[in-house]
Amino acid sequence: MEDVGNKFFQLLLQYSLLQDVKLDEHSNITHCKMHDLVHDLTGDILKSKLFDQKSVKGENLSQINEPRRLYTLFWRCNSVPEDVLLSFKFLRVLNLSKSALPDSICKLYNLQTLKVNNCYYLEELPDEMGNKISLRLIYCQPLHNKHFRMPFNMGKLTCLQTLQYFEVGIEQGRLENLRGELTIRGLQLVANKEEAQITYLQEKPNIYKLVYLWSHDEPEGCETNDEHMLDGLQPHPNLKTLEVEEKIPLLGQLKFLRHLELVGFHKVECIGTTFYAIDGNNNGNIQVFPSLKELVLEDMPSLIEWKGVELILTTNGGRDEVIGVRMFPGFEKLRITKCPLLKCTPNQFEILRELIIEGVDSGIPLLNLCSNLTSLVKLDLSDVKELTCLPDEILRNNVSLQFLSVSDCGEFREFPQSLYNLHSLKSLEISFCTNFSSFSVPSGENYLTSLQSLQLFCCDELTILPRADPHAAVRNCRSLETLLVSYCNNLVSFPLHVWEIPSLSDLDISECPQLISVPAEGLHHLTGLRALLYVYGRLHLDSLPYQLMQLSFLTHIRIYDFGIKAISHTLGNLTSIETLELRSCKRLQHVDLLHVMPKLRYLWIR
Repeated sequence: MEDVGNKFFQLLLQYSLLQDVKLDEHSNITHCKMHDLVHDLTGDILKSKLFDQKSVKGENLSQINEPRRLYTLFWRCNSVPEDVLLSFKFLRVLNLSKSALPDSICKLYNLQTLKVNNCYYLEELPDEMGNKISLRLIYCQPLHNKHFRMPFNMGKLTCLQTLQYFEVGIEQGRLENLRGELTIRGLQLVANKEEAQITYLQEKPNIYKLVYLWSHDEPEGCETNDEHMLDGLQPHPNLKTLEVEEKIPLLGQLKFLRHLELVGFHKVECIGTTFYAIDGNNNGNIQVFPSLKELVLEDMPSLIEWKGVELILTTNGGRDEVIGVRMFPGFEKLRITKCPLLKCTPNQFEILRELIIEGVDSGIPLLNLCSNLTSLVKLDLSDVKELTCLPDEILRNNVSLQFLSVSDCGEFREFPQSLYNLHSLKSLEISFCTNFSSFSVPSGENYLTSLQSLQLFCCDELTILPRADPHAAVRNCRSLETLLVSYCNNLVSFPLHVWEIPSLSDLDISECPQLISVPAEGLHHLTGLRALLYVYGRLHLDSLPYQLMQLSFLTHIRIYDFGIKAISHTLGNLTSIETLELRSCKRLQHVDLLHVMPKLRYLWIR
């Protein structure tokens, strides 16, 4: 019946009689709007059969003519009188959402669709509901009631297609016609694979989203092999989305797992050794997460400790033996986000290349994670509240580091001297570190020779850049392509002679109100410059610097605060310009760029 109905539904969509379609993440239609003409037509046809609660109150329902012909009832009152539903024995669709559930519902033998969403005091569906063999759709989302119980004999409902959740052990039949989304609760009570298999998930090809839900009421002494249990919960291959909530399963022995995200475990305080599911009877080399490449820990506000395992005690031939454990042998990327209380982490990462830490109060996890690490290529730190300086050993031991970013670390003040030994470093970014004050460059040569991008943004305490011989600093940064210094409110000195960097292609020095002007002399040597994002002048200057006219390959430029009256032939050599922005040029009266800038695509005058 549903398949036939779906064909008609698709026809209505095809002819635009249904509009404003909304899709979910799997492209399933969740909402649509009826065309006004169709609405008026159906309303006219059904007006003799349609009753509105606004005009027919609960106590007057007995006035409805021919109650045997009432097939659909949407009830919007807080309670339902027991005898009311008995008058409508031929109901097929009943919506009692936000209402109480009378026992008389069990006598509606023709009922096909039942909605009881957000019923505040609803604790269970009557056991007799399991005998309603005509039921096809049950929408039941009890609000704030994790102890809500379904009937034990739901397996008898062989026509059932929609059941938003059930508990393991409740279903006594296969319910093979279920489709859509399904949440399975009570997994903390499952002891083995056989108990999990009674869900018959492999026989439900029309389910596209599954949620496995544990509660915190796990019985004491209950030991479960989560790998075997998950094997018993194996879904049909058609499944598109799988979510695991409220518990971290024992996943360490999943040999082929490559990507793992643990998100939103708000009550978890410790990721302990049981998480790794280490088999103490294994006499060979033990590996934990042997194929894992990427791990994400996100939004775990109570997490304090993440434990590792180096050795385990096992028995071999009656003798106790200590066996080494190799953790994360292929681990390459770790992201820890919104775990503010985290203090303890493992340090057994052999080839970790990318480390991202955000929203962790303490700097201790960073030190723990990197204590034995030598393979880092990217380090991204954000909102690490107690971080004042990067540990020297991190930079000293990871000489292959190419990308380094520190942002939103309010207490961060300086880098250690080992920063300048990073000969592979390509990108350095410091942003929103309001106490960052020191960028001292050591004497000597051959440091930061590979640096391609330097970005300093919103560093209010930074006054001088850099602290050393500026010429030496420039000579070593021969690979620099992007230089951005912006919103550093107290920066007064910028002795870098940027025109001595022939590779520079993007230059942005802006919104630094205390900065003494960077001289324009020598700009013509920057033959590779493509974007000069800010050029500041003074109102008494009625022309642009002549050096600017020699940057014939420039494609982007912003000009500020000049007293120029016209823009035309003065920019005659800048034939490659694609983006031009003129700001606060208060005397500007005439702009004629048609023949001067043939490639111009964007022009802003503010």
